[in-house]
This record gives sequence, structure tokens and C-alpha cells, in this order.
Amino acid sequence: MQEGFEGPEGAHPLGGEYFRTLSTYSLGRRNKWIDMKIAIALFGSKVSPRFDLSPEFLVITVENRKVIHQERISTQRLDIPQRMEQLSLSGVKKLICGGIHDFSLEELRNMGIDVFYNVIGEAEIALTLCLNGELQPGSQCEKRKRMANLPEGVGARRHKRSSGTGQHNR
Repeated sequence: MQEGFEGPEGAHPLGGEYFRTLSTYSLGRRNKWIDMKIAIALFGSKVSPRFDLSPEFLVITVENRKVIHQERISTQRLDIPQRMEQLSLSGVKKLICGGIHDFSLEELRNMGIDVFYNVIGEAEIALTLCLNGELQPGSQCEKRKRMANLPEGVGARRHKRSSGTGQHNR
């Protein structure tokens, strides 16, 4: 805690606002082992395209691969170091985000936070993939839309595969 800070116990001043370092739910369950906390940089319901410009984080507490608590944290008034500090103080171990600067990526890794970067699409799908151990940097987390009412072959691209013979696979 900063010197001269006079705020509620468990709070930390960032950007002129107080954020709880542990959610009320987590404080009440202090004796129970918590698997991890996962943060998603949000833009609406999607993974934010940029870590440094996301308006909020969704911090998810997971026990035995099940979501037990979710908390939204506003990041609109936080600069990049304050965003990283907020994640660390919140106990986050995994971050899901879109684009991120190399400096921020290295700093987060040095803080012990695994970063899934360049992830695009729905935050809910990204979380599900993460919980199943299937999320990778660069994952596309979009709901698949069926192309209904289109004639057969429309919308599907067929590529002629080369046999691998001849110069430059003509």
C-alpha cells in the first residue's frame, strides 16, 4: 500500500479511484483453494482488439475449472503500468487480450501472468477455450454462422491442389 494512503482495508488507489484488490467473494473464501483468476480485456462482449485501449477487464475466479465469480473492473482512466498493476494486485494468473505491445507482454510475464495475445472474437468463447485448455495466442473465438438458403457451392471456395510436380507447382 502507498504511504499516506487512507482508504478501506484491501483497497488500492489507482487513477483517483479505489479498486478492491480481492473481491468480497474471495475474501469470504480465503481458506478454500482457488485454482486461478483469469482476466479478459473487454470491448463490449468481445475481446478488446488492444490491451492498452480496453475500457474494462472481466476478472473471473475459477475453481475446479468452473466459474465461481466474475467482476468487471473499469480501466478507462488507467495508463498501461496501472493496468498491469491492477491485474497483479487482483491475483490474475492468465490474461486474454487482443494486440499488446512487446514491453507490456514482457512485463506481464515477469509478473507471473500468462498472456494469450492476438485473440479475437467473443469473450465467452475465449473463456470456454481457456478453461478447456484449448486457447492459443491468435485464437479466433467467433460463433460459426451457417450459410442458410444459399445454393450449393455458394460461399465455399474450392482450391485446385497441385500434384507437387513440375517447376513452382504449376
